[in-house]
Amino acid sequence: MSETSTIKNGRYRSSGSTNELRVDLDNDHAPEVHARNPLNVMSGQVGDRHWVGLFKSRAERVATVHVIYTYDESTRLRNWMTDQATPLATLEITFTEDTATYAYEGEHVQLVYHDKFYGDLVLEIDHEKNVTLDPAMAERIADEVFSIYRQTGFNTAGGGKSEVDSPPPNGAMHRAPFPAWNQKRLHDAMTDSFANNVAGSPQWGIWVFFAGTIAEHEDTDTVFAPPRWVEHDPAPGLRGIMFDSIGQEHREGCAIFTSTFTATEHANLENHLIRTAVHEIGHALNLAHSWQKELGVGWIPRPENEDNWPFLSRFLANDTGSTSFMNYPWRYKPATGPAGKAAYWANYTKSFDPNEYLFLRHAPRPFVQPGNLAWFLAHGDQVERSVCAMREEEDTEGQLQPRDPSRHLRMAETLRALQAQIHRLQSRINSINVQGRALTPNDERELAHLSAAIAKIREAIDIIKLCCA
Repeated sequence: MSETSTIKNGRYRSSGSTNELRVDLDNDHAPEVHARNPLNVMSGQVGDRHWVGLFKSRAERVATVHVIYTYDESTRLRNWMTDQATPLATLEITFTEDTATYAYEGEHVQLVYHDKFYGDLVLEIDHEKNVTLDPAMAERIADEVFSIYRQTGFNTAGGGKSEVDSPPPNGAMHRAPFPAWNQKRLHDAMTDSFANNVAGSPQWGIWVFFAGTIAEHEDTDTVFAPPRWVEHDPAPGLRGIMFDSIGQEHREGCAIFTSTFTATEHANLENHLIRTAVHEIGHALNLAHSWQKELGVGWIPRPENEDNWPFLSRFLANDTGSTSFMNYPWRYKPATGPAGKAAYWANYTKSFDPNEYLFLRHAPRPFVQPGNLAWFLAHGDQVERSVCAMREEEDTEGQLQPRDPSRHLRMAETLRALQAQIHRLQSRINSINVQGRALTPNDERELAHLSAAIAKIREAIDIIKLCCA
């Protein structure tokens, strides 16, 4: 039994206030929640102030915690540790069997143990009337999704199970046997059906909608408009999407499109549906893709000197070799060994990465809570589309050949222009997101706007490189 075994993992709370302490240690308490990736991290909220800290040591009943990150909701001011030897603050937290007490910025904080989780989460699962799954399979999918998020640290509860009318057929957007959804139709259906949706008030709930298909031809309002086949909304082969970036509260809904799974995937449909649902719920909780951790504005900026700050580097690095729910199987590319879908599934562990566990359990709650801080883009989960095949043709031996030998030169020029655009946008982000500078609401809107633009450009670059490979 470890030395921290008398400290309970989970939440300590204060009745009648938002004060909270979240304990995440490598000990024997609540193993069903913490069996994967115990982080030896504590985090807390005192009024509007949030902090994240590393557990350093324990003497008797007192735990020493080095604060590495703070966020103030009232001023939107973020600070982070830039030197591993100099924490923002050192907290001495005293634990008894059921209480935790400490001082934070001159305020005495006294908390009582609440439960083994880090937050509550309602997952309301509904489906389109014309979409039928085997009832036993649907029940297993829901149970497994709840279990995965329970292991992540959420006290998950179910809801919904309503049937939602299909959208009306609309010309080219109609694909038998299902009329097609688009982002606005999905948002309207969520507004009508989502019992946990309270306008103007963020809730710890997500609408998870199993639908038929999504429209392939609809323009979206973006800062940068890449080729239509790059768009998340819509996109051919889209298996799922966190569609909710309309209105004041974002990240409250996601959809899984059952008609886009291939015949091969239908042989293991249950696992594919589970992974896609967990992936899209992850986006609703503000997780980026595995290869986009460094994109735009990170919740903890990546350190300039990574050698002196390996902790933050490890949690903020892009990782194409991740087997997390948040990677695409077809994008899987480890540093060594086989890449691609087959290799991803061979190494699939039904888990998130440590940086994702850190964010979900310990980031300031407005960053995670659905309907709170905006997500920079409506992310989707795509199959590997035949983008290259759309621009190539088979020769007499069945090998794909480029139609135009000069296209590589043109694409190289396009890539240089796109990279230059990213550099300009990122420079603007860096000029706004300066440590010690409080962000105004206008700043946050501009950062989200800039990050969305960079995300679209990155997506275009990825697909262009795929086609040129």
